[in-house]
Amino acid sequence: MVWWKGPVWLSQGKEQWPAEPLEPPIADGPDCTPLESSMVSSDEPAVLDLSKFSSLNRLLRTTAWTKRACRNFRRAPHGEEHLVGDLTLEELSNARLYWEKVVQHSAYPELRASKQGLPQVFGANQMSVFIDKEGLLRCKSRLQNSELPYDAQNPIVLPKGGSFTALVIAQAHENCLHAGTEQTLMEVRKRYWVIHGRNQVKKGHSELP
Repeated sequence: MVWWKGPVWLSQGKEQWPAEPLEPPIADGPDCTPLESSMVSSDEPAVLDLSKFSSLNRLLRTTAWTKRACRNFRRAPHGEEHLVGDLTLEELSNARLYWEKVVQHSAYPELRASKQGLPQVFGANQMSVFIDKEGLLRCKSRLQNSELPYDAQNPIVLPKGGSFTALVIAQAHENCLHAGTEQTLMEVRKRYWVIHGRNQVKKGHSELP
């Protein structure tokens, strides 16, 4: 859910604004995911519905704008300078990192409690997985000795199914000019390792208009 209209006092002068930030309402439902308003995490969530987005770029930009708005709102009572202008690469990267964490924590709840150890992603020890410095679950591919970028050598694990995984696959399909399954899968694996990736890409192709 995206809130297009704010409270009445937003259209009034700053002297009419509340002295303290207000907590926005949270919508309930299986398709509603809390959007944290700081760079990556916060105790003051807003709400975005992943299923309402048709492209990964639009999701990331909307997330980044929402995060900026929340930060500016928190700064207002303290007279701090607001962020203005175009979105920065850092803001977009943080928006992507946010959703990657949301998706992984939803699929693998044990990631929230480090003492529980690594999740059994494949049900068998077919691939070495580890948690990186950002708290993301990655897998060590067979390309460790290659000159490929870090993300390609150690792709981020994504669960099969789900709106975010579908958006990633659709974006990869577009990036490689609507090529076939193998090319799309290779594009996805530049950053992500989707569980049952080939089947998920085929499913994504079959659902395209």
